[in-house]
Formats: sequence, structure tokens, C-alpha cells
Amino acid sequence: MKLKPPTRLVACATAIAGVALSLTSAAFASGGASIAEAPTLPVGTLISGGGQPWHQYYRLPLYGSDEVTLDLEMPGAGACPAALVLSLYQPQVTDYQIEAARPLDSTGWVEPGKHEFKWLSPFTGAGIVQASGCNSGIAAFNLLITVAHQTAVTVHAPTLAKRGSVVIVSAIVQSPAGVPQGTCLIAGRPAPLTNGRCERRVRLRHGHRQTVGAQFVPDDGWQASAGHRTIQLYR
Repeated sequence: MKLKPPTRLVACATAIAGVALSLTSAAFASGGASIAEAPTLPVGTLISGGGQPWHQYYRLPLYGSDEVTLDLEMPGAGACPAALVLSLYQPQVTDYQIEAARPLDSTGWVEPGKHEFKWLSPFTGAGIVQASGCNSGIAAFNLLITVAHQTAVTVHAPTLAKRGSVVIVSAIVQSPAGVPQGTCLIAGRPAPLTNGRCERRVRLRHGHRQTVGAQFVPDDGWQASAGHRTIQLYR
């Protein structure tokens, strides 16, 4: 006769498995000991880092005007009270220049707990992220980086049209990072975005001129933007 394990033991085993799963949900990504050895930071993936050496380096590919969000958790202060700072440097900085280089942005020394920081990239290229600690090493940390790329909207419509007529207004949404994903609002009404282009028919008002606006409502990974076109009206 096969005996079933006690219910309490099953519950304990389930709880232990759940803890093990949560501990392995963040991929470990140790930084390089030098800029030349720096691995690429994954965007949108939770990583865990820390340890020796007390300066570690990563590469972070960015486009100009990218908005970078860093969700950073440091469970404890480690062996010294100020145990972690993340700094962003220009792509061209080398191992021979890093000591004299000034960071473009920095988290400052991070206290234990959960924090969110925002960086704005002034360059296009693989920037350098430096993780620094104290002589005893970098405190353990979890980090999730997300990036939103800049977009621009160009509106196309007739420059001259009859009052009260219906015209086609289109918008082109562009980004140096590729084809933006999201939807449009043209004259305040939704218009689907396909391959970076959206359009809809707009009935013009009565007056001397009318400004028609288009807004890009982004999916994750893109920034919102807007544009407009002024149409001269005649009878």
C-alpha cells in the first residue's frame, strides 16, 4: 500500500519550490572587470549583479534622446555603508580614460531598498554603465532597465480646402530606432497605425483656417509625440 505524504509536508515542499523559483527569476549578469570586457545589459530583463571587483562595466546600446528607466533593488548594504552607484558614460570612453572621465548621469550612492531612476541619452551608440562599490566589493542588486525611443510625427493634409468639406489627414510616425508601435489620434479620434502611417477623413469647420492635430499614443518602448497642419479655408 502506497502512503501519501502528510499534507503539511506537501505544503512545505510547495512553499520551498516557490521560494526557489523567485530566487532564480532574475538572471545573474556579472559586469566586466574592464570596459574592454563589458557585456551588454539586456533591456527588459531582470538581472542580478554585485560582488568583485568593486568596479564593473556593462554596455548599453542607446539612441539619442532615449528615455532610460532603471528599477533598482538593493536588498542590503553589504560590507560597507555606501555599496552601490550606477553611472552612465559616453560610448567612446576607454579603460585608459575612465578615471578622469565625468559621467553623463548617475544614481548616486544607493541605500538599501527599491528605487527608480531616469536617464536621458544624449548619444547614439553603446554607452558604458559603471557599477561601483567599495574595496570589499559591490553589494548584491537586482536591476530592470527599460528604454523608450524618441518619435516624431509629420502631418500631411491639404494647405487649402473648402469650408465644411471632408479631407484626408495622414500622419507619419518615425524614429531613429525603427518603426514605432502604437496608435494615432487624428483630430482627437483614433486612427490605426500601420507601418508608421495612419490616416482618417476629417470634416472641416467654417472659418478662415483650421489647425488639425495628430498625436502618437505609444506602446511600451516608445515616446509619445504630436504634430499639426494648418489648413486655409475658402467658400
